[in-house]
Amino acid sequence: MFLHLKVGYNKIVLFTGLIPMASSPQPKIHVISWKLILILFLLTIGIGAAGYLYYENQKTRINQDKQNDLAAIAKLKVSQIGNWRKERLGDAGMILSSPCIASWVEPLMKDRPPSGIREEVLRWMASLQRYYQYKDLFLVDSKGRLRLSTVKGETVLASYDREAVLEAIRKKEVVLLDLHRNESSSEIHMDLIAPLLAGKASNLRPIGVLMLRIDPYQFLYPLIQSWPIPSSTSETLLIRRDNNDVVFLNELRHRKDTALLYRFSINEPRLPAAMAARGKEGIVHGID
Repeated sequence: MFLHLKVGYNKIVLFTGLIPMASSPQPKIHVISWKLILILFLLTIGIGAAGYLYYENQKTRINQDKQNDLAAIAKLKVSQIGNWRKERLGDAGMILSSPCIASWVEPLMKDRPPSGIREEVLRWMASLQRYYQYKDLFLVDSKGRLRLSTVKGETVLASYDREAVLEAIRKKEVVLLDLHRNESSSEIHMDLIAPLLAGKASNLRPIGVLMLRIDPYQFLYPLIQSWPIPSSTSETLLIRRDNNDVVFLNELRHRKDTALLYRFSINEPRLPAAMAARGKEGIVHGID
């Protein structure tokens, strides 16, 4: 600030004013080059593309690993179930190819069997039941009539069993029936029927059959449901086609009391079981 006094003719004039300060520098305005924006944009795209490609690569690798696991486990399950089936058929084949067994039990097919033979044969059947782990055994004559069984109490053969017995006698071959429910008790079982052929090797005649009943809950179902590696969702399914339906033959892992009761239309487009029933093979994606 400055003061200026001027005296004259009896008056004083006072001038006041501000001393101008040195001008302060103006802020600089930075202008971002369009080239830098382009570089940042391209860099962002590159990082995003690299991340997406990495994700897709990992996804493809994981899918391929799981498909390889499924293929290996499926092959293992087929082998396990096939070996179990061969063992059961081998038991029946041993009985079929042993004429001495047929000759031994042939007296039981008469209306008045000799004394003591019934108890002997029943003990033999009980030993087969115990050591070969069959649920029950039935001795049936060539006309489909039940002669002896390990079941306590009165037993009646189901209609499908009588038909299978007559088929085995006619063909002189072992017959393995599919999983089915008992007509009286609704329990699930399989029946293995071995013809009993007596006589000379050149002239064997069927005198009846020995029917071995299999309880799938004892070995087959646990074998199917077991999984070789830890998993909270994986499972193996046995199915069959029943007209226009697909029927689940074994118990499911996450739904109980489903064997031979749980069914879907075979025309379900995304149901893996329906795909298999329609003849599809290999790895598929679907909704169960």
